[in-house]
Amino acid sequence: GILGYMEDTASADPDPLRQDFADVFDLLLLLERGPSGRELFLTAVAKTWLQNGMTDYEREVVSALVSESNREPESALRLASRQSLDAIAALPWLQSGEEPYELSHIQTLVQLGGLEDDQVFWAVLDRPWAQDGITSDEADLIGSLLRAFGETGGRLWEALRDIEGYGDYELSISVISLHLGPRDPEAAAALAALPWVQDGIDMSPEDGREFSLVVELLRLWEQWSEQPSLFLDLLSKPWVRDGVDGHEQDMLKGLGYMSTAWAGRLLPMPFLDTVEPTEVGMMTILWEMATLHLAELEGILERPEIAEGLTDDNLGAVALSRLLFQHPRAAAAIESLPWYRLGMGASAWGRTLELIRLAEDADDRVFWAVMDRPWVGDGFTADEATLISGIRDLPAEDALRLLEMPFLESV
Repeated sequence: GILGYMEDTASADPDPLRQDFADVFDLLLLLERGPSGRELFLTAVAKTWLQNGMTDYEREVVSALVSESNREPESALRLASRQSLDAIAALPWLQSGEEPYELSHIQTLVQLGGLEDDQVFWAVLDRPWAQDGITSDEADLIGSLLRAFGETGGRLWEALRDIEGYGDYELSISVISLHLGPRDPEAAAALAALPWVQDGIDMSPEDGREFSLVVELLRLWEQWSEQPSLFLDLLSKPWVRDGVDGHEQDMLKGLGYMSTAWAGRLLPMPFLDTVEPTEVGMMTILWEMATLHLAELEGILERPEIAEGLTDDNLGAVALSRLLFQHPRAAAAIESLPWYRLGMGASAWGRTLELIRLAEDADDRVFWAVMDRPWVGDGFTADEATLISGIRDLPAEDALRLLEMPFLESV
């Protein structure tokens, strides 16, 4: 068969014959790899475009195929057995030879086409940018998809982030469907049933918030794979179903910082039924404690006023509990303030948090100087909270001089 191939294409000029031999030399190497190499060889040389002699671009495709057989023999055989290899060889930018390309770019396409499920390969090949030449950025994007769909596993949300950066939002929808559907049909159906998804995800480059939200949700789905019901519980939250704003997306990121076990404990709690800046701040405190002070967080959640679940009324108590472990005297002073004892609504939680941050971050002398101000005891206004935030950022000596000035007797 090899001799026939060479004889049919030979001419009186010996140069083409030498080139023909070079064309098949890589293929001949496959025969050294036993039965699997022989099967790949026979499958490849049966291709029509190989029977007719190889052009420069087809030679590159064969080289990439042989290279893939070195890396993953089964992948190379799958590719050669399908139409995927023919589709790569038929790409207009390869046939014309006018577009610059690198062998590594062809190799990336070859690896994608050799995956056990090649649907994502066809989704990529259908894109206009794949038909007019593969740039380095596009090759990187394909590499992200390869990691997400490869047998070794990968992170779909990272691939989607790269797609978002490239701006091909239509591809992202295909990728989500291809990745999530076979692995978790229930999660795929729940995601598709969200009202804002059914209305059509905003894929405009100017406003890709909904797309970014899908990426964030899929990151949580992958992270919570050991407890799949957790993802379904999240999708049932009213604030997820009606679309997610900036604060709510921050909450999703906060949940992502928690371990699966801690996310499972916190998600059913009442304070996550709605999401405002207050709850986002609370989540920040909780994931910091889960990361750095796990034993303290366990103790806090077992306190009687919190044991039945976090609510808007006891958020400040949780934050103050953290301070109890670090600065017990400061925590006791805050707890004794009249407005704190009256009840812990959202406004009191915000005031508490400003004082907690001051106690944690500032010099002790600055904290006690602030606590001596008469306007601290009667409750904070927005201006007073802003003032405390500014004082916290000052060097201690400057803050103390400022607090001694008469104009700060009232704010």
